[in-house]
Amino acid sequence: MKRAANTAPLAGLLLGLGAAAAPGLAAAENFEVKESPRTTFIEFRMGNYLPGIDDEFDTSTRKGPFEEVFGSNAELMFNLMWEQHIWHGFGTLAGGVGIGYWSIDGSGVAVGNAEADDSTTLRILPVQAQLSYRFDHFRDSWPLVPVLALGVDYFAWDILGGDDEVTDFEPGKEARGGTWGWHYSVGLHLLLDFFAPEMAFDFDREAGVNSSYLTVEYQGVQVSDFGASDSFRLSDEVLMFGIALEL
Repeated sequence: MKRAANTAPLAGLLLGLGAAAAPGLAAAENFEVKESPRTTFIEFRMGNYLPGIDDEFDTSTRKGPFEEVFGSNAELMFNLMWEQHIWHGFGTLAGGVGIGYWSIDGSGVAVGNAEADDSTTLRILPVQAQLSYRFDHFRDSWPLVPVLALGVDYFAWDILGGDDEVTDFEPGKEARGGTWGWHYSVGLHLLLDFFAPEMAFDFDREAGVNSSYLTVEYQGVQVSDFGASDSFRLSDEVLMFGIALEL
């Protein structure tokens, strides 16, 4: 009886601690992991591009001047797009800017009996501003996100000679300039978080990356100073592949 009496205070203390901890344990069981706010979308993409400079020439009987110098093989264009979220509702509306790079090497055209051994390079730096809509309303239960975008473009360009310096169209007139236009995009983004949610949570907690995507987009680029007769025709249709992070 004496031993039981000595253990009674200890048992009461344990019961008291258990009662005090019960609300905390219940709250822990109901705790939900919440993702960080979605505010920014960053996408790196690339695709084969070939400017339609020869579109204004009759190429039915002979090659156009661009094809004569640079050939007809497309080269990779690289693009980095940054967008800020504007609205979240039945999807996500965002607006932002992007910049890219593209270049192609060619050789001079032979005149008469002369040999064309001088190399040349056309470089293009595309700058884009766009609004985009992502139908991601069901992103928690379906990994495919359709995307639409529309924007304004400015393609800065120059032509280098064999000495890697900007060449001249004619004495005193450098072969450099810029061409305005617009673009539209239709795409499909694959949400990688859907296939590895625990890894996605860790990425969000440690680096602030809310979501990761693989992207494919068909982009129609209409860059010709809106049809000006003296403009470079830099339009093309490009299939872009990339990876995107939502922060």
